[in-house]
Amino acid sequence: MPLPGEGIRLVPCGRWWDAVQVPRLRWRDLAEEVPGNGVLEDRSDDVLTWLLPVGAAAGWGRGGVRVLGRGYHLPMPPGEWRTGWWLTWRTPPRGTGLTDPAILRALLADLPVRCDRCHQLAAPAATITGAAPGGGTVTVTTCQRCADTMTAVLRAAATRKTGR
Repeated sequence: MPLPGEGIRLVPCGRWWDAVQVPRLRWRDLAEEVPGNGVLEDRSDDVLTWLLPVGAAAGWGRGGVRVLGRGYHLPMPPGEWRTGWWLTWRTPPRGTGLTDPAILRALLADLPVRCDRCHQLAAPAATITGAAPGGGTVTVTTCQRCADTMTAVLRAAATRKTGR
């Protein structure tokens, strides 16, 4: 973390911590519910960022949640920046500055996600993995209303790929 008076520093993720970013549409109530350490608020990108132990957020990147690990750099202000800048600490960092991954994960699971088909915010009904039209696989997150349709689309893509 930058020292007081240093300004913002780009800090590599995946060394001391990984970062989990949640877009503003999803974090409105979340920031008040997650107890613990530092939460960065980036008003230019409308995201909140939590710092977690390295590897603790593997596989969380869905429904708008972005995981930043090795290979990413996070702009980080000094710990005393609370107001007046585009990037501030919404909750000041204490100790290691890390948030308990189990608590954050449980809260993220209950938040609405944007459906990959209709683009509405809704409680997640399904995360469906199937064959991609050009080969490989694709994973989609859908609301309850679109789950059957997306399953049928992925099944049809798999049928075209295998010729059955």
